[in-house]
Amino acid sequence: MCSDSTPSLGPHTLAKLQAKNPQGSVDFDKTFWPSAAHMDALRHEDDWRRVAEEHFLFSVDNICKYFARSPPLSAQDADGWRPREHVAFLFSEDDEEFHNLIQKHMVMLFILGDFFLGHSEEVAGGKYFALVKPNADGAPFPNAGAAFVDADVRGIVIGSTWRRCSASLAVDESSLAVADYLLSQYDNFLQFAGQKDGTTRCAQIVQLSLANHVDHDVSDPLVAVQLDASNAFCSVSRQPQFDVLAGKASRSYDDGRVQLGDELPRPRTLDKYWGYFWSMQGNAYTMRFSDNQGVTHHLPCSKGGQQGDGLETIRFAVTVHPSCERHLECKVLGICDDILILARLSKALSCAADMKKILKAALDMDLNVPKFNVFFPDASFSLDTARSALDRAVRADAALADLAAMGAGVSTDDMRVAGVPVGVDAWVKTFVAKKARSVITVVASSVQDLMPN
Repeated sequence: MCSDSTPSLGPHTLAKLQAKNPQGSVDFDKTFWPSAAHMDALRHEDDWRRVAEEHFLFSVDNICKYFARSPPLSAQDADGWRPREHVAFLFSEDDEEFHNLIQKHMVMLFILGDFFLGHSEEVAGGKYFALVKPNADGAPFPNAGAAFVDADVRGIVIGSTWRRCSASLAVDESSLAVADYLLSQYDNFLQFAGQKDGTTRCAQIVQLSLANHVDHDVSDPLVAVQLDASNAFCSVSRQPQFDVLAGKASRSYDDGRVQLGDELPRPRTLDKYWGYFWSMQGNAYTMRFSDNQGVTHHLPCSKGGQQGDGLETIRFAVTVHPSCERHLECKVLGICDDILILARLSKALSCAADMKKILKAALDMDLNVPKFNVFFPDASFSLDTARSALDRAVRADAALADLAAMGAGVSTDDMRVAGVPVGVDAWVKTFVAKKARSVITVVASSVQDLMPN
């Protein structure tokens, strides 16, 4: 209701969406993938029985609750279904046989990955549309000069309503185990993706950590380096994601520190959802986009995944676990692909350079240049002195040459952690007041539109 996002329906939108969806190979190395016999044995273990029998997370009752509690007027999928307005009414009568058919043939199919191979490109796809991407001030993003051709649009994929239901229920079941893994796998890295209020918690930890800037020498001050992957969900390679889910490397990673066949850490609770991940990402799928002339285009997708899918978010997060163990003097926090490095300036930049290299080599992901920023919490720094300190640190270490080419932004009073304001009190208060006025304006406009003439 309070969103003022504008659809992007210009003549060049199709080309921009195509640019946002680079294609990759789906000819995977399956050497270490679980076999059908392995999956059958897994579904006789206690973990699966606990989900499928004892509590039956995917029961008709839970499916009914999911659709009844879905947001009103949410987007229709490619088949026209809306969760609350359409599907919820299928459960309005006490028809046990019909409801069991829905549970078995519409929801559990996704969890088990029990589709005919020829249907995969349809069931894993979705409806595709684009929104105009605003810049930090809310104005349209300037798409000029060296900006990417797709810089001013945000692609949104609406997957099948039934897929969203199954993924949501699976996330409910696995969220605690996944959160424990993401928050404890590394001593110096906390990943908050997929967690309730994860963004706020991450921002609070950043704020508390930066308060210690008084304990650091101004010659190498405490900073927060912000990194963001460009077009992350659509760009990440699928093979390393499957390697993580399978628990073994199909090739070498991290400059040879990980070799073919080495064990890869993963949250074991995801093992039982291999069928879901395979059916959704094991093949190229089709996304449908209707342009400003009403023509529907079929866009192939063979790389990355769908950002709005809860299980996809978890898979992305457990894959993009940065190599922080070599940088123990840094505290690293993340919300999916939004990464913050808290450390002395020299150490934080070294960690950032290492991440940039590894994310590209292992996952084919690039850092988003406009979002690369260094925040100086020490009030003794002005923008000029902060810029000078950053430039000196980069010049002092030849290994930071790649970062120098990116041209990091510098700030001394304002920083946002995945949209949550963090910084000096005056700036945070101004930011919140501006957002509040914006919401009030939109709500007032919406109420006025609903008033009878």
